[in-house]
Parts: sequence; structure tokens; C-alpha cells
Amino acid sequence: RRCLRAMGGVRLVVFDADGTLVQTSVWQHLHERFGCAHLAEANAQRFFNKELTYYEWAQLDASLWAGRLLSDCKDEVRRMPLRLGVKATMECLHMHGIKTAVLSSGLDLLADHLVTSLGMSCAVSNSLLVDSAGRLTGKTKVDVALDKGPHLCKIAESLGVPLSEVAFVGDGMNDVSAFKLVSLAIAIDPVKPAVADAAHHVVHGDMSQILPLVLHFGTPPAAAEPDCPAVHAH
Repeated sequence: RRCLRAMGGVRLVVFDADGTLVQTSVWQHLHERFGCAHLAEANAQRFFNKELTYYEWAQLDASLWAGRLLSDCKDEVRRMPLRLGVKATMECLHMHGIKTAVLSSGLDLLADHLVTSLGMSCAVSNSLLVDSAGRLTGKTKVDVALDKGPHLCKIAESLGVPLSEVAFVGDGMNDVSAFKLVSLAIAIDPVKPAVADAAHHVVHGDMSQILPLVLHFGTPPAAAEPDCPAVHAH
């Protein structure tokens, strides 16, 4: 594990979305709901074989949904269950005056929904292009690929929080670039050992396990405030 930087406390927690705030990928969820998971699996294999860039992979996957109504996609995304403890964790962080944001290489359909439903500050992610009739064109605008670092810096700057007071929570290899920039990096159910190795802490299951790490970070044990009741509400 890397050494923690000295800091006075966490003022902003930035979360990955797919696999972190929700338990699966928004891409995978929509592929399964729209009956094209087998085609998407072939695209994924080509990406992991390094035959495609992330941008090319996203374009191929988005093309599978061409002609679908954006409203139908939003309805499907709203049905995606949150990870256990997410809502209580957000309420607790906000009660302590800690800002929250989403940084995802997934889709704004999910990221924006999470911001609205959980009272978070903002989200940065990728978007599907839509025609004048509200149908998907089969194209996507890729803003966040594999390096989340520059986007994390912009989020922190826009919310007026230095990186020394930022925590990041994620599960995937594309979160490692963000882990390297923050003072508190938390891997939740990491998908690979390398993700766990890049984090300061590793937790599993319930999102509320991050609360003691965030709320007490930079505070001497004797001076630490009690955790939110949400930590023990399962």
C-alpha cells in the first residue's frame, strides 16, 4: 500500500459508478435488457485482446442500441439496484458537510441519475448521442476513457477542494489513475489484485464501510467524532 499524505480531513468523495455505486455495468445492464449481450461480449473480447481502443469499443457497443428511445434507456437505468448502504452513506457524508461526485467511464444515463437521486454535486461520464426524435443514433461521445486523473482534477477544482482533501472510491483498473492523485483511495470489491494494491484501504460489500475511513481520516483517534448511525444500519 502507498503511504497516506498528511491532511486535515476529507471534504470531497468522488465515486466510480459501475461496480461501485451500482453492482454491475450500465453497458452490461442495457445489453442484457435489449437482448444484445452476446454481440457485446464479442466487442469486449476484442477490446481486452487489444484489438480495439476504448473509444472504438464504446462506439461499437453504442451502435447495438441504434434506434432505441432514450426514454426507454433511462427507464431501464432507474431499475438498476444500488449497492447496499449507498443511500445511507451519502446521507451521512452530506450531513457532515462532505461533498460527493461521480466520475465514470460509463454513461451519463446512470451517472446523472445517481447525482439526482442521491443529492450529489456533479458527475462526469460519457454520453449517448440522440436525434431530434429522442432515439439513439448509435454513436457515443467519449469524454472519460481509461485515465480518470485529469477529470478528477477538474471536478475537485470546480468544487473548490484541493486534491489533498479528496477521497476516491472505485473498483476497477481505470480507477487506479484517480487513486494515485488523492489522499484517501478506497477500493471496494476490487476486480483485480492490482486495484487493491493501488488503494490505501480495501472494503467489501456494504458501502457504509467507507464511512469510518472518510470521517476519521486526518483526525487523531481521541478526537474523532462518532460515526453516523448509518454505519450500523444494515
